[in-house]
Amino acid sequence: MDQNGQQTERKVEPYQLYYKNTSWYLYSYSLDKGDFRTFKLSRITSISLLEKEFDQKSFKSTDNTNPNLNFSLSKIEVIVHKKSRDKLIEGVETGELLEVDKNHYQTTLVLPDHEFGY
Repeated sequence: MDQNGQQTERKVEPYQLYYKNTSWYLYSYSLDKGDFRTFKLSRITSISLLEKEFDQKSFKSTDNTNPNLNFSLSKIEVIVHKKSRDKLIEGVETGELLEVDKNHYQTTLVLPDHEFGY
């Protein structure tokens, strides 16, 4: 479905899954548009796997969705409220979760030092 709730059908060549702003996205080459496009996974209602191989295209850099960006990694310590614990575990790879008190946990995150990683 598009952002307006309209059902669409696309044929794409998948290239990269990535997580951005609390959502998962598929970066792919659209055969309909003849260019790279980004699709939010939660809007994909069904998929069909085609028995067709494709030649990998080089990624184009458009609107910061290119997964081939080079950046360094930063290690950070975070303390999160217990209500955010599940989202943290599902969203990023963490170190051991340590209970700080009855309402908070502490852990280590390794994140790309770039807005694509945030």
